Amino acid sequence: SEYKGQDLGERETREICKRLLDMGSKHIILKGIRRGDEPMMWNAIASREGSYTETGHPCVEAMMHGTGDLFASIITAGIFSGKDLEETVVFAGKFVHDAMVYSLTQEGWRERGVNFEPFLSYVADFCAHERSRVQAPELSK
Repeated sequence: SEYKGQDLGERETREICKRLLDMGSKHIILKGIRRGDEPMMWNAIASREGSYTETGHPCVEAMMHGTGDLFASIITAGIFSGKDLEETVVFAGKFVHDAMVYSLTQEGWRERGVNFEPFLSYVADFCAHERSRVQAPELSK
C-alpha cells in the first residue's frame, strides 16, 4: 500500500499495527505519529493479545539526528530490565522529548544531533527501580 507519512488517524495506526502483528510479532511500537496540526507526538503500542494504547508527549518542532536510535535504545534497556512495555514507551518518549528540548539550547545541534549523554543516569535509574518510582527527567526546565 501507499506510504501515508507520519500524519495518521487512530484507525490507520491500528490497521498498520494489526498488519505487523499478523506477520508474527508479539508486540508493535509505532513511533512518531502526528495528527494534523496537533502539537503532540504519539506512539502506539499493540500486542498480539489484542491490546492497543497510545501515549503522547508535546512535539518538538525540530528534526535531530539520533532520536530514533535513542528511543529504540531506551526501549531495549527497559525490556531487558523487565519493565512494563507501556511504561517504557512513555519514559522513552518523554526522555527523547526532553533531550531534544535541551539540545536546542546547545550550539551546533543541527550538526551534532540530540544531546542525551548528560542524562543517561535517568535511564539507569528507570531500569533499576520498581515501577512508578522513577519518572522521566524534567530536562526542559
